[in-house]
Amino acid sequence: MGLIYHSQRKYDEALNYHQQALRILEKYYSSEHVLIADSIDNIANILSDQSKYEEAVDFYQRALNVRERLHLSNHVKFGRGLYNIGVSYENVNKSTIALEYYQRALIIYEKCLPNDDQILRKTEQNISRLVDKIKPVCK
Repeated sequence: MGLIYHSQRKYDEALNYHQQALRILEKYYSSEHVLIADSIDNIANILSDQSKYEEAVDFYQRALNVRERLHLSNHVKFGRGLYNIGVSYENVNKSTIALEYYQRALIIYEKCLPNDDQILRKTEQNISRLVDKIKPVCK
């Protein structure tokens, strides 16, 4: 239900369902289960879509921590979490931090995805854009 409400941009309803789902999952699974990480990511995505970027970063980081404990730090979803944190930091004008997360995501994407993958290309474009934005102007 949460995914359906999210796709309809009914964020409060979606957030409510995802929070309920997380509570249920936490009752039946260890805190180091991939479904827990996926559920936390769903909450982060909603917060990001609501422009609550700093809250979203907290949830993306929580999901990354779970995946890291599961030894999934070279998985595409780990890269996606890094990418999403980069987007969140970019949206609050923290370009240097965003660049670091994009670069970390790119390392994973280059290992896991084909060269013509859309998210890999988008990550490269984001890095290039931020490098141009951040580099000092020479006089």
